[in-house]
Amino acid sequence: MCVECNKLTREIELLRERITNLQAVFAPTWEAPPELRLTPAQERILGCFLKYDRACNEDMLLHASRSTRSAEIAISSNLINVQISHMRKKLEPFGLKIVTVWAKGYRLDPASRARLLNWNAEQTTQVAA
Repeated sequence: MCVECNKLTREIELLRERITNLQAVFAPTWEAPPELRLTPAQERILGCFLKYDRACNEDMLLHASRSTRSAEIAISSNLINVQISHMRKKLEPFGLKIVTVWAKGYRLDPASRARLLNWNAEQTTQVAA
């Protein structure tokens, strides 16, 4: 294969990987508990944290925060910092924490992630007690 063909093949692979990631981000599979009082964008960001047990970068969270209908609207990357700040205030009373991972993005504290994934079971246990 020629050098240019190798470059194009690698670029195609990277684009396919990005498309797969974006499709996963735009397909919500988790619904936030109503008592958290999150906006739809915040719920999608939190869903991204739950889906990926690693730091999510701003680009990924920016795409996650937008609905497919608003995907064409230009949004400042500072929006993620503002959303994370608001989310931290909403989650703190429930003992849930978003951690900043330097130079990588944000993620949920492992204990917070586990609590959110088992939220319904946890709430059912508390009601029964």
